[in-house]
Amino acid sequence: MDKISFIGDLMFERQYVKARKSGHGYDFSGLLVNLKPLLAGSDIVVANLESVFAGEDSGYTSDLYSFNTPSEALEVLKECGISIVTTANNHCLDRGVQGLKQTLQALDEKHIGHTGTYMNPNETERSLIQKVNGVKYAFMSYTYGTNSLENKIFLTDSELGHVNLLKPQEKDKLAQTGRQPSKFRAVLNLLAQKLFSSDTRMHIKRLLGLRLNVPIVDDNLKIDSEFLDRLRCDIKKTKSESDVLFMCLHSGGQFNAYPGNFTKSIVDILRQEGIHYIVATHPHVVQLCNVDQCGDVVFYSIGNLTISPSSIYVLHELKPEYSIIPHFYFSKGIHGGIELCKLTFSIVKVVESKDCSLTVFPVKDLWEQSGEKEKDILFNDVSFIYSRVVNKDTSLTALQDEYEIILK
Repeated sequence: MDKISFIGDLMFERQYVKARKSGHGYDFSGLLVNLKPLLAGSDIVVANLESVFAGEDSGYTSDLYSFNTPSEALEVLKECGISIVTTANNHCLDRGVQGLKQTLQALDEKHIGHTGTYMNPNETERSLIQKVNGVKYAFMSYTYGTNSLENKIFLTDSELGHVNLLKPQEKDKLAQTGRQPSKFRAVLNLLAQKLFSSDTRMHIKRLLGLRLNVPIVDDNLKIDSEFLDRLRCDIKKTKSESDVLFMCLHSGGQFNAYPGNFTKSIVDILRQEGIHYIVATHPHVVQLCNVDQCGDVVFYSIGNLTISPSSIYVLHELKPEYSIIPHFYFSKGIHGGIELCKLTFSIVKVVESKDCSLTVFPVKDLWEQSGEKEKDILFNDVSFIYSRVVNKDTSLTALQDEYEIILK
């Protein structure tokens, strides 16, 4: 059987980068070392790279929402077994088009495959295809936006092809879930965004005793026919060149419990176009997996692999320190075709030390290192994450390396 695994957003936030500075360089070696045994049996491991690697001259991460990571981190990804990263996400332009290009060059130097952003905006190959045991697996990566309202970086018409976009950049603004702000508060928020940085706004809120962050959802985003037509053309071409196609979707809100209307609409369109396997990231928390009667699989959010839990913007209600790693097992069918024969997921947790360093653990390994009180907390947390994935309250009897999802 061929095994294809997906891990969530790789984030390298400022406190973590600062903590890993060592002499004249950076040491990220402890970050993913515990995942190597878990991923050793995977033929392909795909991760979403939630940062650019634009070099020291572009300024390493110092802002709350704008990332640029030292290239030493890429060596850690490769050692862990990550063979492909998706690069179409809301941080791909954190250092502009030049930073995007430098990131792709850095990935090429480390021999890490990538898809979603492109050196040449006229690139016609909008997917990455890798062959395993004679089977051609294709990976496509698309994002709802690029944080353009935050970073003020807007692509010109001739530059749009650098990023696989689902809609125009200038319509990136997501909406709060639950109670909406008054018109007066909405105007104040808009004015604050124009006058102050994200960091300054957070500190002002803290001084005023206001809530620092709220869940947001993509209910208000709209489908754009021009971008949709491009997506359909890219899918058609990729399907003609591959045996199995995965869509790696970057969409869906932030810290929200369930996927929003925009993401659900995009998923419906992708399924109509014949994409059977969709793995999404962006909400920072784990959301449900859906397997329909046709066997189509949608993971609406697999969470962040390496978020820093101490970050001021993090909402902890849905346990963002946990993420899942879906595993797709494929084999030759009785009629010679390729079919999904097994679907599982692993649960992992990122642990932050007092000096803001991060280490990711499979929960079963973490359990073995924990005291009795910590074991009770961990077991309850894992049960919570498991229930969110399968979308029903279920009591676990034991922690496992992989949990199976029944295929219909």
